[in-house]
Amino acid sequence: MQALALKFLIPILRYGLGALVLWFAWEKYSDHRDNVDIMRENLGKYAAAEVANIELVANLNAQIKSLSEREARQRREIELNQEDIEKANEYKNKVEKVLAKHDMDNLVNANPTLMEGIINRGTADVFRVFEQRSEALANFRRPTNADVSSSTVSTTTEGSEPQGSDVEDNDSERH
Repeated sequence: MQALALKFLIPILRYGLGALVLWFAWEKYSDHRDNVDIMRENLGKYAAAEVANIELVANLNAQIKSLSEREARQRREIELNQEDIEKANEYKNKVEKVLAKHDMDNLVNANPTLMEGIINRGTADVFRVFEQRSEALANFRRPTNADVSSSTVSTTTEGSEPQGSDVEDNDSERH
């Protein structure tokens, strides 16, 4: 009887162990299939993120280029303004030399009308320059983030320093 029991028990154990191995293999296959599905989903997300990052990098590079161009324009403006300052200092030094040679009290006492006209023309020139610079500042606006790609910075024009008087001399009306 033991032989008969062993005769039936061994195939049952063999089939049972085979079924158990197949069940474990199926579970592993199912887990791997779920992992593969998750990996495919993540790969899709990665591809979308990569496209978004490429667009972002391209946008940032365009902004960097725009800012670099704007910086170059501003550096040129600073150089132009520096040249204007140097010209103004040269003119100031020239005027100081002339004034140092002359006694202004004697000139004013000798010919007050001439001195008044010179002073009035100089004052008018200064006011005209202030008006030009004020208009340029009024038209200037700081660029916003929307302007980064197509920013326009107002530039100063050369030759904006006083070149004589455009205002009529009103000395004859006062005397």
